[in-house]
Amino acid sequence: MGGIASVTRSCLAALASSKGAEADLKVTRFIGLESQDSSGVDTENREFKFRPCRGSRLRFLLETASQLFHRPAWIIYEHVDLAQCQVLLPRSLRSRYAVWGHGIELWRALPPRKEQALREAELLLFNSSFTRRKAATFHPWILDRPFRVVPLCQEEQQLDRRVDDTPTVPADRRPDILTVGRLVEDRPKGHLEILEALPRILSESPETHWHIVGDGPWRMAQQELIDRSTVKEHITMHGFVDDDELNRLYQTSKVFAMPSRGEGFGLVYAEAMSRGLPCIGSLSDAAPEAIGDGGFCIDLDKEGELADKLIEILTAPEEDYEELSGKAVSRAEFFTLSRFGKDLRDALHSVDSIC
Repeated sequence: MGGIASVTRSCLAALASSKGAEADLKVTRFIGLESQDSSGVDTENREFKFRPCRGSRLRFLLETASQLFHRPAWIIYEHVDLAQCQVLLPRSLRSRYAVWGHGIELWRALPPRKEQALREAELLLFNSSFTRRKAATFHPWILDRPFRVVPLCQEEQQLDRRVDDTPTVPADRRPDILTVGRLVEDRPKGHLEILEALPRILSESPETHWHIVGDGPWRMAQQELIDRSTVKEHITMHGFVDDDELNRLYQTSKVFAMPSRGEGFGLVYAEAMSRGLPCIGSLSDAAPEAIGDGGFCIDLDKEGELADKLIEILTAPEEDYEELSGKAVSRAEFFTLSRFGKDLRDALHSVDSIC
């Protein structure tokens, strides 16, 4: 149910909806190791074949090898870990293939086979320009490879699960901060910075409460830090929550804050903005590409800037907050499946125009 799985489902839905002359890609095969079913995939679309392997590595290898007999125009790999299997085949017998780059998996040294898979791919797909630039700091040759940046989209079922299509008016929102994200120590999402800023925020907005949604191996350490703080009564760690509870928090909070230092994209920003929540991200990662004018991105190294911006939103007059909320909703309209599908198809077509 994580971010990469969401990208996979979006790719499936986008490609399966491309038919006839609009697709013009012959047959595209999408092989997923962990995909469990083909829900949302149009099985009548002859231009697209989805091969879910349901966690079976053997089945995945067999599906990869089947290109020797049924040559699709494209194979799209959802992760470099999977794409490395492509280089086991002789280059002359392979179909063209594209590999998604999501973020942290590329921001490190790579084993030879994974590096080869990226070097020999006909197309690298990146969720943001930031992901590509940071990957190039570890692998400078990436800048010489054919690529396209394809911003992600919200899944249609995520929008369908919303409690109410109309964001609540400012008066219905509490002066609360919401953060949603996996708690992993080596992937900081700004929790420490918000905790440090909270005493000053409470001096200006004493009714503020910080809601933390998400779980992970760093949860216990985060809870210990909160328990030792002087503002623990103003913080709730919810762990994982169901859709109804998450929607309730989106509807009743006033600002979404995730000033991360290493977000490859941050699809959760789009989810928050679609609920009318202005977002706070940082300048240290891909947040500016995702948030746009739907909120603010701050310099985490400037003392007090995070607290200042959160106070500004939490204490904004109703008319000013309505304007901020409206900009967030407008920005969220960019993250649609139709736009994502067009960008993805254009990316695949771009290789044909180069060749």
